[in-house]
Amino acid sequence: MSSKLSVSSVRGSIKELLAASQEKKRNFVETIELQIGLKNYDPQRDKRFSGTVKLPNVPRPRMSICILADAADIDRAKQIELEYMSVDDLKKLNKNKKLVKKLAKKYDAFLSSEALIKQIPRLLGPGLSKAGKFPTPVSHAEDLTNKINEVRSTIKFQLKKVLCLGVAVGHIQMTDDQVLGNVMLAINFLVSLLKKNWQNVKSLHLKTTMGKPLGSRQVREGRSFAFSFDPAFMEAKFDNKANILNARLLATHDNSPIYATKTNFTFRGRDITLLQDTNPALSTGSVTVGAIHWHDKIMEVNGHRKKVADLKEKRKNGFLNKVFRRARYWRWSAERREYEIKYTNDEWTATMLKSDGTSKINSAKRQSDTNSSVGNGSEGW
Repeated sequence: MSSKLSVSSVRGSIKELLAASQEKKRNFVETIELQIGLKNYDPQRDKRFSGTVKLPNVPRPRMSICILADAADIDRAKQIELEYMSVDDLKKLNKNKKLVKKLAKKYDAFLSSEALIKQIPRLLGPGLSKAGKFPTPVSHAEDLTNKINEVRSTIKFQLKKVLCLGVAVGHIQMTDDQVLGNVMLAINFLVSLLKKNWQNVKSLHLKTTMGKPLGSRQVREGRSFAFSFDPAFMEAKFDNKANILNARLLATHDNSPIYATKTNFTFRGRDITLLQDTNPALSTGSVTVGAIHWHDKIMEVNGHRKKVADLKEKRKNGFLNKVFRRARYWRWSAERREYEIKYTNDEWTATMLKSDGTSKINSAKRQSDTNSSVGNGSEGW
């Protein structure tokens, strides 16, 4: 999923955040936290989401970890100076709730030998699970150092009883690009968990450990920085209007790339058009997030395929209106916004509609080019 945030504005906020952290240095390395405010969610009624994602750069290198280990893993833990507890150590706790709670508070995360993972509830009870720190299993074949880095790179989003979330996405000794990569991936992953995606995001803030959370607009004071956006009014343009099936989609306010289209042709004409996420903050490069299969008349988004006939319709307000009205209404699913697509005066107009299906929220236009390889007039679907 592509981000509706401007990469350049987020990068600017990160630079200011890191610069501000150097004005008054602390005796420890401050963590950079991403704070999210949600809207249009009812924690009591709506399904609570939970998901983890591995960031490209370790946000908390000093994260304390303990392994609940068998004999083989105890030897491996000693070699890398990793704290450990044996089965005998766990038995000494005797499922005492206070002792297990104290153990959970002592470490940020736990690993467990694969052979012991099923014994943890029997040895310790539900204490670690309640604290959200149930051990991550590790096999003898896995490199223990790599596993530790993986745990330190993994963040978790979980909706509980309140509409605010916070996760560590970096620290002040990281570079701008490293923080940016983590921030963009974390935000995009969270949005993919939300039932209405960007429509459920109210605010996004970045702050350091000692920074004060400030307003919801771009903040220039203190050590907290926020990004403001309105997903309903997100505008973009193609950099190659003569051939939009092989072009880049740019944010209009700063020309930062959002998507790129790439079309393959066969002797029968257009075969497949790929939609690629070109977010430069992600180290993985371009990622295909959607496709149009022209011959099969199928659209694909994030691996989910649907027939075009199931996505668009003409309004059935009389036979003549249905036949001659050039408006088409597109909707991916019932919980998504509906778009009205029109072709008039050699121009395509796409308008996002409100939930009542009448009032227009946003529109984007593209003038047709009869000499382009896309097709002329109202050719197509």
